[in-house]
Amino acid sequence: MTEIVKTLNEAEVLRAQQQAQLIADSARSTVRADSFVFFVGFDGTNNSRDNLALSDTKQSTAVGLLTSQVEKLQVLNGNIAAKYFPGPGTENSVTGSSLLPGAVTAEDLQTASKAYDAFELEANKWLDANPGGTVSVMDVSFSRGAIASVAFKQLVYQRGLVDSSGRVMIKPGNVEFAPSLMIESVATGAYGNLAMPPGAAESITIVRAEHEQRTSFKIAGFGQTGVTYHDAMGNHGDAAALYDSGLGGIFLDGYAKFYRNAGLNLGSLPEERLYRPGDPVVIHAETSIYGLPWPTYEGPRQTDLVATPVWEQRFDDGSALSVFDDLWGKRIYSTQDTDGNWGQIEVVSASQAQPSMLNYKAKQP
Repeated sequence: MTEIVKTLNEAEVLRAQQQAQLIADSARSTVRADSFVFFVGFDGTNNSRDNLALSDTKQSTAVGLLTSQVEKLQVLNGNIAAKYFPGPGTENSVTGSSLLPGAVTAEDLQTASKAYDAFELEANKWLDANPGGTVSVMDVSFSRGAIASVAFKQLVYQRGLVDSSGRVMIKPGNVEFAPSLMIESVATGAYGNLAMPPGAAESITIVRAEHEQRTSFKIAGFGQTGVTYHDAMGNHGDAAALYDSGLGGIFLDGYAKFYRNAGLNLGSLPEERLYRPGDPVVIHAETSIYGLPWPTYEGPRQTDLVATPVWEQRFDDGSALSVFDDLWGKRIYSTQDTDGNWGQIEVVSASQAQPSMLNYKAKQP
């Protein structure tokens, strides 16, 4: 059940608009106009832009709308492709993925694999017509869509890009990570390490709702330098533009500006989704589920640490070794030369991890 718990005054509305602008300004780099961008939308639990009844809402999340905007853009721009994925618990997802931890993880890993397959198809198609071109991935996620987002990035880093004949088109570690948003990243029920692969953390902005205090909705923290965090007034759904055009409209406008700043010309958003000065702006709260109160906590927004970050060793000649575990339980070793280029990447099972580490140590000066 959703309730309105506060109506914002003029100063508070201004503060929300300032927060949205800070989010927009946090896009640190711009994709080149002549490069290929694969954009993915990973939605949250029970959220599907094509079946709003699942979440009992009247409008899609920001993920659904923003991905729709990029889909329109790809019709006009051959350098862009987009793919949308509904969240756990939606139609055709793993049974129990809206609730059961094992099913949550299975669904997000399955979604990440589907996203990589779509990336592989579209990027290879583009490279066939643009040999030697630059390829990058960009995404937007909401809630537990963050799990699939990280898993997708891990796959992109590990695999690079290979064509249907097995030819390496882009070496592992060399696909670019473009600016991306995680709106209210939540990883409740996820098993495995949500480590951002090398080069990805610096591209991520995480939006945290100030007024969300449900125990199961602690913000996912990755423990890695480079990730940018920004606060947003409202609860989980307010930050995701799930309820109305008040806070939802204010932040949705900030998200669109973020991607425009990153090099995607999304065009004008639907007027009915944007905030109009003078309209009431409210904070919502989800107070019950299945007729029972949500467990909550008191005080500032709490963080759930969900990752053991990448371990890095730098050597005297400027080269480096990076090691991290992924969501599949595998360990990834990668080397970087003195010019900053990623070279050999090895993916091993847990049983092989220690011998592989010894082999790498033996290779280093």
